[in-house]
Amino acid sequence: MNQYLKTFQVRWSDLDANRHVANTSYSHFTNDTRVSYLASAGYTQEVLTAKAFGPVVFSEEFHYIRELHHNETIYVDVELLGNTADNKFWKFCHSFFKQDGSMVAYSELLFGWFDLNTRKLILPETELLEMLFKMPKAENYAILPENEMRNKKVPKKKLSL
Repeated sequence: MNQYLKTFQVRWSDLDANRHVANTSYSHFTNDTRVSYLASAGYTQEVLTAKAFGPVVFSEEFHYIRELHHNETIYVDVELLGNTADNKFWKFCHSFFKQDGSMVAYSELLFGWFDLNTRKLILPETELLEMLFKMPKAENYAILPENEMRNKKVPKKKLSL
């Protein structure tokens, strides 16, 4: 499949106190791009609800290159960056572009598929797997090492009040 792009107009509500696009707005743009891509491939919210599963995000990382400002038109793509051999974990990447084609931000997202009834991670159904493997792939697409998924060392803290 060719590149999938979604177009956005930067709204006033997308800005932060520094008058450029807020961190949370970048996440909203990527979420909307992914949901639109899934819907265009037949996985609408209604279908996901009827099948009682959906994507669950484990981590999302952003790299900011240039500022975006109010009223700018931007384009956000989505590509398959990788998956584990057993198809349990997946990575998408998103690039943000200005109208002149220059890249202004990049993000990577680690996720899996979640059964809404059992509340457990599941493997994608056959039709979804086929759709995922047909989507645009990143230049650096790779099979992800299973032992590295979700192994980020997070400090164990406890709140004392």
